[in-house]
Amino acid sequence: MNTRLCREIVHHIFDRFGLLTKIQAPHSFGSLASITQNDHLLDKKLVFVDGDSVEQVRKVWGASCEIGKTVVQILVADTRDDIDEFTILVQVDKLPVYAIQLSEDADDSGQISYHIEHNGKAHWIGANAVVQAKCLIGIESLVGQLLEWKKMTEHKEMFGLLIEFVRGGENELL
Repeated sequence: MNTRLCREIVHHIFDRFGLLTKIQAPHSFGSLASITQNDHLLDKKLVFVDGDSVEQVRKVWGASCEIGKTVVQILVADTRDDIDEFTILVQVDKLPVYAIQLSEDADDSGQISYHIEHNGKAHWIGANAVVQAKCLIGIESLVGQLLEWKKMTEHKEMFGLLIEFVRGGENELL
C-alpha cells in the first residue's frame, strides 16, 4: 500500500469534515461540514478502560443529510488513547460503510477500511488505493452541494459498526 498517498487522502477527508485542526493541518482545503459541533453530539459515548483500569469516556457525533433521495450519514468519534485520534464512519444509502481513522502521531498515515458481509460474517477490510480514491471522490462530490446537516437520529447500526471497528480494526478475509 502507498502510505504517502493514503495519508494525503485521509488528511483531505479529515479536512473536509473540519477535523484536521484537531489533528494538525499543514494546509486546509475548506470544510464541507463541521460534524463535531454540539448540535450533532449524540447521547452515545465510547468508553475505554486505560492501563490503570480507569474508564475514559469519549464523545461521538452524528449527522446526516439528503441529496434528492440519497441519504449521507457521518459518524465521528473521539477514539484517542494517549494522543489525539478520530475515527469517521461514512455511509451513503445502503452502500458499504467506510471507516477513516487518523491520529496525531507523526508516523500515522491513517487508514481507510470498508465493512462487508461475506459468508454470513462481517469484516472490516483495509482499502487499497483504488478504493481509497473512490472514497475521496465520494466525499469530494458533496462539495458545492447545498447540504443541510442534521443530527443523526437513527444511529444504532452505525454505532455498532463503530464499536466493531474500534475493537477489531481490520480483519482480512481468508
